[in-house]
Amino acid sequence: MITIRPIHLLIIVLLLVAFTASEARAQANPDVDSPTQGQVDQLVKLLAHGQLNRRSQAHQTLMSMGPAVLDLLPAESTQLPAEAISRLKTIRQDLYKQVAKQSTAATAISISGDFKLQEVLDQLAQQSGVEFRTDADTNRLIDVAFDQQPFWEVVDSVLDFVKLDIAPFGAEHASQFILVDRNTNGISRSELARYESVFRIAPVRVTKSRTFANPAVDSTKLFLHVSWEPRIQPVLMQLALKDVKAVDSAGRDISPENKDAVRTINLEGEGRFTELSLPLLPTSPEAKSIRSITGHFDTMLPARSESFRFSVVSASNDELPLVYSKAGVDVILQALKTVDSRLVCDLKVHYKNAGRAFESHRGWVFKNPCVLVNAKGDSIKPSSRETIGQGQNFVSFRFEFDTAMDLKRDLGYSIKYFTPTLLVERRVPFTLSGIPLP
Repeated sequence: MITIRPIHLLIIVLLLVAFTASEARAQANPDVDSPTQGQVDQLVKLLAHGQLNRRSQAHQTLMSMGPAVLDLLPAESTQLPAEAISRLKTIRQDLYKQVAKQSTAATAISISGDFKLQEVLDQLAQQSGVEFRTDADTNRLIDVAFDQQPFWEVVDSVLDFVKLDIAPFGAEHASQFILVDRNTNGISRSELARYESVFRIAPVRVTKSRTFANPAVDSTKLFLHVSWEPRIQPVLMQLALKDVKAVDSAGRDISPENKDAVRTINLEGEGRFTELSLPLLPTSPEAKSIRSITGHFDTMLPARSESFRFSVVSASNDELPLVYSKAGVDVILQALKTVDSRLVCDLKVHYKNAGRAFESHRGWVFKNPCVLVNAKGDSIKPSSRETIGQGQNFVSFRFEFDTAMDLKRDLGYSIKYFTPTLLVERRVPFTLSGIPLP
């Protein structure tokens, strides 16, 4: 039996405290190396230590590493002592809160000084990840002073100054903005737009119509353009008409009449904006504008995506299905076999807390990538993808890869499936005012 003397115990505790402090400094100082898998594995072991102070120090050290440590934590399905499992659950929950706050906040932009337009666009691209392309003169000088201002406010301000606009179509990918000359009679982008977190909401047109069969019946429609930062793709967006309140400049209430209707926006594809119409009651003959309109969108945003990895080796029926769990998502390997020189993989993806994200459009689920990774780390895309099952909170897929291999030998191949594991519900309020009527 080996006895740890008090002085030895003190040294161990002090070493752990020093390690904690160094990691805290690393979080604040980007020049310090990021946490390693070895460090995290050692700290995870200490979460089940027999002494409370050792467990608490390890817990605090893992938290100090920030969201970067999430990729290094063991899977929830890993066999660990109950104390370690409980603490890991708490650590994940706290770090996910940080991720949710950071991911769904507007990108802060800081640019200050006299620059050519191209230099401003380059800095915008560097800080936001958005690519800007234009045939306009980018050598013109502009004086900018932005200090931690939201992305869309900065974009609108710059484009208003140089009288450019974002083309709705023609981009090669969602993170590319094509800038074109603005209509000389058009209203500036920032005049009517409102900004909330990653969203930009602006009225684009108003129509008024009268039915000839019944001239007493007329209607007003307001069309809204809603865009979001390209780095994030909403999986759900709804607008309940009962929450929309509108008043024209004469003081008449023109709020939508159909209070039970809920507009669910189709978010299929990889678009960076949507347009929807709001049916309003007839305006007063004296009204020149919509004085104000308020409401809110209920959205669900993917704040974090993670990968789920399965080794490509033969598994007996007793070993299947294999379950890999992270953050309320179970990815289940149901079958792995070779058929006619093709690798066939059946995966079931179960979202425990998908909530309303599964109520209607599920395009975001069908866009989740799955690849076969070889021993060199090269990714091979599937030759086909088939949906073989759907339920209230799950979808099952069959992926086929044009790669023949002997499943009885471990050749270093693995299946990697990527999916959002953290879906954040965010209410996006808006108030628009001074919208001219036709």
